[in-house]
Amino acid sequence: MRERDLEHALTDQLQATLTELGRGLALVGRQVRLTVTDPDGTADQFAIDLLFFHVDQLRYVVVELKTTRYEPAHMGQLQTYVAIVDDQLRRPLHNPTLGLLICAGRTQATVRYSLATTNVPIAVADYAGLPADAQAALPPASELQALLTGHLNPGDV
Repeated sequence: MRERDLEHALTDQLQATLTELGRGLALVGRQVRLTVTDPDGTADQFAIDLLFFHVDQLRYVVVELKTTRYEPAHMGQLQTYVAIVDDQLRRPLHNPTLGLLICAGRTQATVRYSLATTNVPIAVADYAGLPADAQAALPPASELQALLTGHLNPGDV
């Protein structure tokens, strides 16, 4: 399955599910384009798979989808997106942006090492390690996993 196919299927289900959840998550968009420009005019373009805003906690939630097993490079990509959102979209009254990586499998030890030196609120497939207030901004990990059951092989997330 291509990432774009997964994104479309998830977005359709998430939209309906988030409405039912009533937990304050609003879909900002999918494939949200961000541009980073150097003073000399050199620019890089990025696209966030899914971007949400939690209206109660006043924070953005960046979701990156991977149809492959977790790789440390995924963490760097997600951290970059979170930093750009914090810089370009976040307002002074907003809480720090959260990052969530949903991937098709992972080795816990590799994820632990990847997260060891970061102070950015990021989670990989589950919310272990996120502060309690950050966890409260997201639907329970089990609900996200249930949404994915029909789109990835069971047990991959």
